[in-house]
Amino acid sequence: MNEAQILREIAVLPESDAVRYRLNRFITAENPFLPFGLWDKLDEVAYPPKPMKVVADISPGWGAFTLSGAWRVDDEVHTTVLASVVKPSYDQALELTLRVLEQVPHTEIGINSYWGGALIEALNAKGLRTKRLVKRDDFVAPPLFYEAVATQKIKHDHLDLLNYQMARVGKKDQGDEYKLVRSSGSTEIDVAMSTIFACYMQLIDQAAPTQVF
Repeated sequence: MNEAQILREIAVLPESDAVRYRLNRFITAENPFLPFGLWDKLDEVAYPPKPMKVVADISPGWGAFTLSGAWRVDDEVHTTVLASVVKPSYDQALELTLRVLEQVPHTEIGINSYWGGALIEALNAKGLRTKRLVKRDDFVAPPLFYEAVATQKIKHDHLDLLNYQMARVGKKDQGDEYKLVRSSGSTEIDVAMSTIFACYMQLIDQAAPTQVF
């Protein structure tokens, strides 16, 4: 493999992966997901959006609940934070989700099945299209999102809270794969995670449907 090809491959890998797998240097098991400044230099998104994928995420103990959306513009994925609330009850989270989905053109909503089973069932009962995000998605989403960020195919609204949380998303290796974790036990990352997985849903859906629910 020539030097130019190696450099192209490294350019779309997280820094830690590039160091470990290409340069054979030791790194710690937990480390930042995105290199410093990479997220901040992306272009700003233009609103209003096309029909989007929506993802809900919640911090441990229901400390905060966030809905983010992502939509395609040619070969780019644009994303925005739709709503966020601190310490909601389940009923408040459901009410907020329904209110957002009534106002935002969307194709489906993704929710992690680990914590959101009841929410998924409630939305399905109202005829809304949902996607269960399962454990496998936790490992598939990060490298796809990272490559899109590294190649500047993501645009976002540069919300202060999103930027703050994105800088505090860590990665934890599990075998040859990794998943995303909080880099600090007291740092919430629900805004960042809902954004990452909303983009992920668009990245795996190259031909996004146009039907609006």
